[in-house]
Amino acid sequence: MKLLTLPAVLLCAVLPAFSDSFNVFVAQPVPPFHILMDPNGNPLLQQSFRDGGSNILEFFVDLPLGATFTLGANFTIADKQFPLTTLTGMCPPAQPGCFTFEAWAVPYFTKTVDGVLTLTLNGESETFKFRYFTTVTPEQPASHCWV
Repeated sequence: MKLLTLPAVLLCAVLPAFSDSFNVFVAQPVPPFHILMDPNGNPLLQQSFRDGGSNILEFFVDLPLGATFTLGANFTIADKQFPLTTLTGMCPPAQPGCFTFEAWAVPYFTKTVDGVLTLTLNGESETFKFRYFTTVTPEQPASHCWV
């Protein structure tokens, strides 16, 4: 019986405090490439990728298999509130995993700014704070040189 107690204690000790909520990851261009967001954290993020001239910040949400879901997303960065988005769908039960993503075109910032993402999945809300910086400067228009 004592042998079973130790693994149970170790399992409980290494689980994150938010393990009973849903998992949210943010895509990043450098290793580890996907960061698990923690409601108690405040990670330093950069754009996930560039699309045309825009910096895109992309978050992935693990979803329950075989269930219908409704996901609401409220995104603020540098005190700029983006429009609320809502997604509804269903994850088939015979998949190895199911996720959806939310992505925003984020302006270029010359310094680190604060951001907040609040997600509501099937009525359960989680708020994630983060810091953001832009690693790619916007392209400058080409100057014309007449000879």
